[in-house]
Amino acid sequence: MVAGDCADIGQAIMDAVGASSPEDLPPLEDPEVRRRLLACRALDPAVATRTTPRELTALLAMIWRGEAGLPASANGVSWLMAQQFCHARMAGAFPFPPWVGPRAGSLPPDVVNEADVVDYLDGRRSAVAVFTRRAPVGQLPPPDQPRGAVDRAIGEVARLAVQHLATASS
Repeated sequence: MVAGDCADIGQAIMDAVGASSPEDLPPLEDPEVRRRLLACRALDPAVATRTTPRELTALLAMIWRGEAGLPASANGVSWLMAQQFCHARMAGAFPFPPWVGPRAGSLPPDVVNEADVVDYLDGRRSAVAVFTRRAPVGQLPPPDQPRGAVDRAIGEVARLAVQHLATASS
C-alpha cells in the first residue's frame, strides 16, 4: 500500500516532533521525542505506506524477471538500487562474487528494513527482505548495543536465508 511519498513521510516525522525542517529535528535519544515518533502517522500501519517482506520480495522478483511494468522500468529500478549509498547491511555479509542491490527502508526511531536482490551473475538470483526494529515498541535500545549491530544482524539473516533457499532448491 503506497499512501504517499518520501516527502510525506518526512513531513509526518517533522510534524510529530514539532520540527520545521530536517535541520531542526531534536535528538532521538530524548524520551519525549521517541514517544512522539512512535506515535507518528508515518509509523501507523493503518494509514502509512506499508508492505511485508513477502510482498516486497515478490515485487522485486517480478521487476527482475521483467513482469512488473515495462522492461525499461526493470532496468531503471535495478540501476537505482545499484546507486544506493548504504551497501554494508547485506552486501557485506555475502562473500564475493554476488552483486547485491540494496534498498533501505528505515524510519526513526526503530524501524530498520532492507530489501535486496542478490545476483550471482551466473543466473542464480534471490530477492531477500529483512524487516527489524532496534528495540521493542516504546523502549530505548539497550545502552550497550554496539553501533551497527542491527545492520550486521540484517546482513547475517539475509545471507542465511539465501543460503537456505539455495540449499533447499538443489
